[in-house]
Amino acid sequence: MPFGLPIRFLTLIVCLASGLSSLQGCAQFPTSLTNTQSRRYRPSNLPQHLAAKPISDYSRLDFAQFAQASADPQKLQPGDRLAVQLNTGAWGDGGVEDWNVGIDDTGHAHLPQIGPVQLAGLTRSEAEQSIVQASRAQQVYLTPTVDIELKERPQQIVAVMGAVNRPGEISVNRSDMSLADVIVQAGGLSATASGRIVISGGTGSATTDSAAPIGHRQLSAQTVSLSNSTPADSADIVVPAGAVVTVEEMPQRGIQVMGVIRNKVVDLPPGKNIRLLDALTMAGGPTYSNWILDRVDVIRHSPDGQGTIRIKCSIRKAKNDTRENILLSSHDVVSVEENAITFTLSTIQSLFAVGTSGMRLAAP
Repeated sequence: MPFGLPIRFLTLIVCLASGLSSLQGCAQFPTSLTNTQSRRYRPSNLPQHLAAKPISDYSRLDFAQFAQASADPQKLQPGDRLAVQLNTGAWGDGGVEDWNVGIDDTGHAHLPQIGPVQLAGLTRSEAEQSIVQASRAQQVYLTPTVDIELKERPQQIVAVMGAVNRPGEISVNRSDMSLADVIVQAGGLSATASGRIVISGGTGSATTDSAAPIGHRQLSAQTVSLSNSTPADSADIVVPAGAVVTVEEMPQRGIQVMGVIRNKVVDLPPGKNIRLLDALTMAGGPTYSNWILDRVDVIRHSPDGQGTIRIKCSIRKAKNDTRENILLSSHDVVSVEENAITFTLSTIQSLFAVGTSGMRLAAP
């Protein structure tokens, strides 16, 4: 009989399905990652110290409002070297004075006979008028004319590395650049920023006095934790010229999803908090409806290093109660557990596949 083989297979499928269905509720099926040493919890009684810690997205922090405006290149700045020519208005060779002066950290240039004149923050024409007025006020030269030429402007460098949007070298033209200035010039923090920033080196890193107030410390290796500070605090942290600012990146995170689902290692997006239902969706979703498939175990390494813990979860409860939709930690294992119904259905599917293959073999 050409159809004898398929009929026998169908009879076997029906009998096996009936037998397996009768076991529902009393049969026990092996679960993945069985560990008799695991401590078992439910989301409702999970101790706080075993719960996953939320991830902060530091890329959302606004440092711009605490950064100083970039210096106008048309205005004179501390550190500039100037060629100053002053015409006294007198006849003869003695009527012209040529000086090569610098602007100090206070913004003053010290001119012979005239004395200190505030020039930083002024354009060249404004600075020329300021020198004329100072000369008249000191009654040194009463009818002078002044011409200023910018001869040299020191370009100091701060290197920015790691989790910023524009890593590289930043040109510094003032001595009081803050961490907020550096972050803004580097395009802000990226989503991979861990919140830990290390400032090392620099021409001003001579002291390690931890008792000094913020803004006056210039450490050889200063560590800033954004989890314990605010963007406003970064405005008081001085970054010396020549320093290297490293914004440390968050280590790559991932969880493993396995069981009655597409087995997959899910990479967790940086700066994003992932919950149980998110992980199941990212892995392709459960194979069966949550009315058939409900139990999920989350296996987590204990923070104290004492083995693992197992958190027994429910897909149905997680959909109806955000407290049941627990936050996941990196390296968690999400195990979608088998039950009698899913085992029966998967076995029937397998036997149908075998029966279909048998029919193809028996066909003339």
